[in-house]
Amino acid sequence: MSCSPISTIVQHALLILAVALLFPACEGRAQESKENSEFKLAVNLYNDGMYDLAVEQLKSFVTAYPATSQSIEARFYLGQTQMKLKHFDEARVTFQNFALSYVDHPRAAEAWVNVALAFSEVGNDREAASAYERVKVFQPKSPLVPDALTRAAELYRRVGERDRAKKALRSVVQDYPSSKSVLAARLAISEMYAEEGQTDLAMREARRVSESDASPIVKASALFSLGRMQSAAALFTEAVSTFQLILTGYKGTTAASMALFELASVELIQGKYVPAIDRLKAVADDRLLDDSVRTSALFMIADAYDRRQEYSNSVRSFEKLTSRSPAPERAVLGAARASLAAGNAAGALKFAKHLLTQPGSNLRREALSVAAQAATQTKQYAEAVRYYRSFVDEFSTDPSSSEMLYQLGELYRLYRSDYRSAISVFTNVMERDPQSGLAP
Repeated sequence: MSCSPISTIVQHALLILAVALLFPACEGRAQESKENSEFKLAVNLYNDGMYDLAVEQLKSFVTAYPATSQSIEARFYLGQTQMKLKHFDEARVTFQNFALSYVDHPRAAEAWVNVALAFSEVGNDREAASAYERVKVFQPKSPLVPDALTRAAELYRRVGERDRAKKALRSVVQDYPSSKSVLAARLAISEMYAEEGQTDLAMREARRVSESDASPIVKASALFSLGRMQSAAALFTEAVSTFQLILTGYKGTTAASMALFELASVELIQGKYVPAIDRLKAVADDRLLDDSVRTSALFMIADAYDRRQEYSNSVRSFEKLTSRSPAPERAVLGAARASLAAGNAAGALKFAKHLLTQPGSNLRREALSVAAQAATQTKQYAEAVRYYRSFVDEFSTDPSSSEMLYQLGELYRLYRSDYRSAISVFTNVMERDPQSGLAP
């Protein structure tokens, strides 16, 4: 049966319409496929650590697809990439724009955290703290808020804004009582009370945390803070009990190692040098501890031996410190003094000379004193005269300058038989300090 001309025309029209409708759909799918592939390329570059390429790809993607959902994700990735490249100012702007533009996005709170991190990386702790607070301002229901406020408080304490720090910590305790950050916030409040001299309040907060259902690490930290407060308040019996509780109940934690250090400190105050030295040796050998703590332990060991008049052991302890590069000046001086007390004047002179060769040394006065005595004992009288005179000339207003001048006179009189110089020096002593009673 043949079709009429009108029917044929209708069929052609329908065919043309179908084709016309099909092409936009195909074009849309092609565009979507292109967007997906370009976004995937950018993410893969980021994941592979090729940040220079990733940042350019992400910028191009955002320009090409400014209004799509993947463009929003690309903006967040761009900020992360800039952080990886250490372009912190650019990253801060990217994350801040993200947080303000997409307030309802699931990662908006995280964006504010990254703004804070970017500020911290350039040393702007005050602005970093403010950025952490914005997590609560803009995203009050985010699970990131309590930790962000705790971090804000830490930074505010660092820059001396204690009231803002307390406000942030109290917000954690009052507004987010079921969060994991509450006990850490209470512990920080306790430390602030201690710093302000409110010992009773400080210890109460620390006890509350230590007796809670907190994690072992948090409870150990609370006990450690409590022990330090007790020690500072001269409650040594209570402090010893607290530190021993940490040692028996929280073995292997950093708090336990630090408790060992603090317990030794209390024992030194109590004159219990032998057990203190043993504990401090364990601290000094603990490579998991911060180097500053281990260094302090070595100083305390050396000082404890010195108090026990075990000068040779004291010298050995100081020498462990002087072997470091650069050698701590206080350790070099300690080794010099201990060597002199041990009867090793030559060793004392060696250490003192080392200090005197250091430009701008803060211990030059002490080093000159040891060097003068050591040079005298080793019969290097010319050097001794030079050290005594340098001391008197450089530290003429020092209370001990008259004593040093007197010792110079004695050196002339006893060891060099230079009575004319001795008389001149003794006369100078009487003129400088007639009430001293030093000169004969």
